[in-house]
Amino acid sequence: MIRISESAVRSTMQDRGRFGHHRSGVPPSGAADPFALAAANALVGNADDAAGIEIIGTTFRFSCDDARVVAAAGRDVSLATSSRLPGWSSVFVRAGQTVTVHAGERTRFAYLAVSGGVATTQMLGSRATYLPAGLGAPLRAGDHVRFVPL
Repeated sequence: MIRISESAVRSTMQDRGRFGHHRSGVPPSGAADPFALAAANALVGNADDAAGIEIIGTTFRFSCDDARVVAAAGRDVSLATSSRLPGWSSVFVRAGQTVTVHAGERTRFAYLAVSGGVATTQMLGSRATYLPAGLGAPLRAGDHVRFVPL
């Protein structure tokens, strides 16, 4: 499980999206930058269609309850634990260690992937948040996100 202490402007759970629900008024939604999400998942050993956290805005800060590998991808993104790493890289994180995803001035969307993947329930075949239809909710400081046990 990760514990979010700072959640940027808006952070949501996203994957490739849900398809086949246009007749019900639900678009595919999913990651705005599916390549960056797939890259972050690859960096931690997850399937490329696994869900991750889409971060819009400045800083996203969290800690993990157990040891994990985490990765951040996106334009002008960096990842910090005890030192700052460039985006498009992964790092081993110890239990309780604080991790920060920093977004630069040119960042529109950043993606965070955690080894094991998200253990949330699929809604209409996807874990993607789509706020207008009430599918999922924004992630906020104080929230906990469960991940698949390693």
